[in-house]
Amino acid sequence: MPSLPEQTLTGFLRGFIDVVLAVEGRYYVVDYKSNRLGLHREAYDEGGLRAAMGSHHYAFQYLIYAVALRRLLRQRLGPSGAAAFGGVRYLFLRGMAPDSTLGIFSDDPDPTLLEQFRE
Repeated sequence: MPSLPEQTLTGFLRGFIDVVLAVEGRYYVVDYKSNRLGLHREAYDEGGLRAAMGSHHYAFQYLIYAVALRRLLRQRLGPSGAAAFGGVRYLFLRGMAPDSTLGIFSDDPDPTLLEQFRE
């Protein structure tokens, strides 16, 4: 994860989890993004998405969301509930189309990393 800017983080995170999806017993954080990454669909390929995720510090955002969802799963499903966490999906709407995976960023953060932020 790239380093965060050396500034106060007050107001840094202004959003909220858009959707939590349950798919086959796994729970996913889904966040919609309307960023314009370029004029052509190719701007929404893996490289373009990684650049956008880094420049906007979305990795920091989704780590916070992942910790929050894992806590909720533990609360609702019991001590092993965090194991039902499936990962994160960031959907860059301007680059998505029914016939491709362009515009879809996926990650399954390391559970060991997420456990470090547990209470």
